[in-house]
Amino acid sequence: MRDKLWLVVNEAADGSVGVQAFTEDPKESFDNMNGKPSDEPSRVSLLGMDFEAGNVDAWSKELPVKVKAANQRPDAYRLGHGPVCFDEEDTGGGQG
Repeated sequence: MRDKLWLVVNEAADGSVGVQAFTEDPKESFDNMNGKPSDEPSRVSLLGMDFEAGNVDAWSKELPVKVKAANQRPDAYRLGHGPVCFDEEDTGGGQG
């Protein structure tokens, strides 16, 4: 039997529920879930169960995540890793 198990529960606007089980921690992927602005509202929850310690951790969020203001958005997204923000340092522009 496994020591840890994670469940992702997705509740759609129409009340339907989907459940996925994971044997490896999907927290990073969960954190990167945003949905598309055109998606119907839904709620996604992550339950992390540690059977050895007897703990259950839970996270939940509403999808789609509201779009942030342009100055708060990341500069890019790296596939499989999530948002990327570039340094705002002035590199001198090649003059000098």
